[in-house]
Amino acid sequence: MALFTNLFISRRRLFLISGVAMLGFMLLMRLLTEPLTPGEILSFEMAKETAVASHLMAEWSADPGGKMDKAVLSVLLDFVFIIFYTLFFYLGARFMGGLSGNPVMEKAGRFFSWLVVAASFCDVIENICMLRILSGEGEPISWVVHLTYDMAIIKFSLLMIAAFFMVIGFLVWLVKSPGSE
Repeated sequence: MALFTNLFISRRRLFLISGVAMLGFMLLMRLLTEPLTPGEILSFEMAKETAVASHLMAEWSADPGGKMDKAVLSVLLDFVFIIFYTLFFYLGARFMGGLSGNPVMEKAGRFFSWLVVAASFCDVIENICMLRILSGEGEPISWVVHLTYDMAIIKFSLLMIAAFFMVIGFLVWLVKSPGSE
């Protein structure tokens, strides 16, 4: 893990701290964006069609609780959240790959950690598109809604792959025999 080799903190500790920071920021986001739910933002990300995006925006605009403003705030906060989840999954893939002691798993961990970085770039593009749609300048543009959807699908797919690898790495570590190193 060349990026973090000169740090005084262990790889494991850095991974755990990043996980706690990610979860803490998720909670903070949830508190700051109430009454908007994570499911509503997810529905907006996955709208795929302008009619669906327009319908969600109309509902949010009509809400006396300020859901439209909360949706914009949620997207803006997500730019910070990207840093937290990228660190967590990047470090997690490397840590879990190295935990096994198997060179193939270690290389796979490095590969999957870079998939997380690619996912974060997709999320940045997705957020920019969502801010454009939420800007309220007329009807949402079809290609922007589609690009938002495509970036969300790619992001979630890459993160699920990395998370699956982390689970596999942990399971390999659990079942490896004590004298196998």
